[in-house]
Amino acid sequence: NHPGHEDTLRFHLAKLGLLDLADYLVWIPYESFNDVQVLGKGGFSTVYKAWLDSVDSRGFAVLEKADIGWKVGFDGEMKAHFALKEVNLKLIQEVVLSTYLAFCGVLSTIGLIGLSQGPSGHYLMIMDYAEEGSLEKRCMNNPPATHWGEIFDMARDMADRLYLLHRYGLVHKDLHPGNVVFRTRTYAARTGLFARLIDVGLSSVVESSQGDDGIYGRLPYLPIEVFDRQPYTSASDVYCFGTLMWQLVVGIPPNGTAASAVAERTDRMREEMIPGAPEVYLDLLRDCWQTDPARRPTMADILWRLYGMGKGSAVAEETTKWIEGRRAAHKRMMHLDSEESTDFEFFEMATQNLRSQFHPYKTFKVPASQLKANLSDVQDDLRGKKHLRVLRHGGLRARVCAQDGRIRVRGSSRLQGSLPG
Repeated sequence: NHPGHEDTLRFHLAKLGLLDLADYLVWIPYESFNDVQVLGKGGFSTVYKAWLDSVDSRGFAVLEKADIGWKVGFDGEMKAHFALKEVNLKLIQEVVLSTYLAFCGVLSTIGLIGLSQGPSGHYLMIMDYAEEGSLEKRCMNNPPATHWGEIFDMARDMADRLYLLHRYGLVHKDLHPGNVVFRTRTYAARTGLFARLIDVGLSSVVESSQGDDGIYGRLPYLPIEVFDRQPYTSASDVYCFGTLMWQLVVGIPPNGTAASAVAERTDRMREEMIPGAPEVYLDLLRDCWQTDPARRPTMADILWRLYGMGKGSAVAEETTKWIEGRRAAHKRMMHLDSEESTDFEFFEMATQNLRSQFHPYKTFKVPASQLKANLSDVQDDLRGKKHLRVLRHGGLRARVCAQDGRIRVRGSSRLQGSLPG
């Protein structure tokens, strides 16, 4: 899809001290992009949206199911949208982490394609574009769901993404509805609504670069234990996932913080239980919101329980009226306090003001590597193990299995090459 410019890619990666990533990324000149627009601004970078013309008259290459394994096909689309995220040079290891996630079969995240350089000189990470937006925007812009099956399906998909992260030894550490996005297409030519997680591990990069006490994240979505100076673990992600499950139904952020909710509520839950909701759903919420991390279910348990909920039934009128009341109250509160915001900059500032209440977390939750400025450790970890990987070959990102340091096309016994390095 994006052939050429290999020498330019290597030149810029060498400047960044990331030359070992050359076999995993592509370079796309900035002038190739059309209609570049600001998509969002955070505390550390700006994200843009743009589109590219296909270099092939058949459209963009995708993977299609074959009789055995996969085959290359074309989607017939003559242009495709991408997200361009500015690279903060102080947080350069985010590029390494994003590459690791994109090419080690962690299919929970938005894919990293390559790099570019904007007119201001900022490097840009080129990523797949989540055309359906974030969970946060979907909650704000859409009316409440009318059937529990719709809620169960979205919760299962989000749980599956987080389960895969945990399975690979990763912890998100900043899980909130702005960091859950949706796509309607994948590289495997599948269609539907697919959840993906973004900014995975960015909080670890931020905390490591700052080198002082503090934790990065949105205060209303932080788990209770960080207010008690306990470590952030996979069980902390589970607490945050419970909050996502609640917001998926109600459509608004939770009130206050976990610390204030636990102090004020007799049941020590993060939020009110949803009246009229299926008891199995409420039971799962309660378990995710246990104040003791050791008593929370794992994401594997959560996924199993969500699939056990079946297709669900229509949302009760009692539930709909309660949701409408909560949404109206939230709207009035936002109107009264027009300075309150839910963007990154507000919560980053608020977290810094409360920094003395937290302690630093400086370890990347990535197996077999501490995400140095190269991928040699990652490559060593992959050798001799079976992982789903994505390689750039002839401009196409093709999914393959790596075993014993060699490459096999998934579903085929034909050797295709060797691992780089």
